Amino acid sequence: MEDLSFRYLEPEIYIDLAKQICQKRQEREQNLSKIVRKIKSKLNDVDIQALVEGRPKHFFSIYKKIINNQKTLDLIFMICLLFVRLLKM
Repeated sequence: MEDLSFRYLEPEIYIDLAKQICQKRQEREQNLSKIVRKIKSKLNDVDIQALVEGRPKHFFSIYKKIINNQKTLDLIFMICLLFVRLLKM
């Protein structure tokens, strides 16, 4: 919902941010997939069953980080989220 509002309230900023983020999307998705696989493997090695998922952060959340930290997108590294839910130990 925040992304939708952001898109209409600040269209120029939204479009600029979306372009910057999309330019490196494939690279981020590949890195996130590698991290998820590695975590799953390590958990399996020690017999921990877990659901491991990752996803990109929402544009508005990234925008808030840029504004609150007074940094550019290049200096914001947390643009993906990783979830680990333990199912059984």
